[in-house]
Amino acid sequence: MIMKTASAISAILLVVAMATATDLVLDDNSFTISNYVYRQARIAQWGKNGHDWGTFERGLYKDQLWRLRPSGHNDGCYYMENVVHKGYRLAAHGDNTFVYSGNYYADQLWRFEEHSTRKNFFYIHNCHHKNHRLAKWGHGDGDVGTYSGPRYDDQLWELSPQYSAKIITAEVKSFDNRQGMFDIPIEVKVTKGFKKTSTTSTKMTTSSKLAMEASLSGVVKAVNIGVTISAELTNTLEKYTSSTTEESWTETETVQFKVPAHRNWKIVQHQVFFDSEFPGESGLLYSKFKIFTSETDKFEDDDSFIINS
Repeated sequence: MIMKTASAISAILLVVAMATATDLVLDDNSFTISNYVYRQARIAQWGKNGHDWGTFERGLYKDQLWRLRPSGHNDGCYYMENVVHKGYRLAAHGDNTFVYSGNYYADQLWRFEEHSTRKNFFYIHNCHHKNHRLAKWGHGDGDVGTYSGPRYDDQLWELSPQYSAKIITAEVKSFDNRQGMFDIPIEVKVTKGFKKTSTTSTKMTTSSKLAMEASLSGVVKAVNIGVTISAELTNTLEKYTSSTTEESWTETETVQFKVPAHRNWKIVQHQVFFDSEFPGESGLLYSKFKIFTSETDKFEDDDSFIINS
């Protein structure tokens, strides 16, 4: 009896299809916000006094992340809330711009108008003082605020999400038993949940979880993968990231299978890679798996399980 094993039999992850997010979701997503003219200058908050905010160019820190919380009135306006200094929102009284953690007022709401040709660059308008836009007029950290004059490029801001998501269909294990006369038992370890790519210990914050959900929503819309797979991925993310402790984010089980005689066999899995420029935050979501068999080296995908970009 002669048996052949596919070259990928020992592979942990072989990407066979990939879908990349192209739709930017604002609702409850977290972003770094950098100026078009002063490219390294990101909006930041470094304290809890009203004017402890501005831009910062000398490194990437979490206090440069801003969660965009919808106003709740379906009007396209958002609270810009700092991720580190929770409850602090950017506000404007005319040309006076500051951070504030008290009651909610209309001058804390902002509207994001995307540039017609510069993707992910926005004019950021105050929703109460409608003619005022965020601008940066110099290299200094404090050379930033609102401005109601003509439009210039220094009023454009790039929104970079905390996470960018890629949906992949990954081959977990394969076995070519087309020349075999007997069924072959095979053991496969299957992981479900969210696993970081770094060993750095971290907790799942509400803002990070919402940012992951938003990035996943964006790629789902961009690729148009359908309701069933969309719900599968969303439910997996929700289930395994509901706890703040990393130990409960994944579960791995050993599953016994039989590879039929005269058949080519493989097991593939939906996975989502969440990439973040913040150290220790990137990770992989492991979701549903499926077995494919074939009499040839090609596999039929009748229910469109394999996701193509």
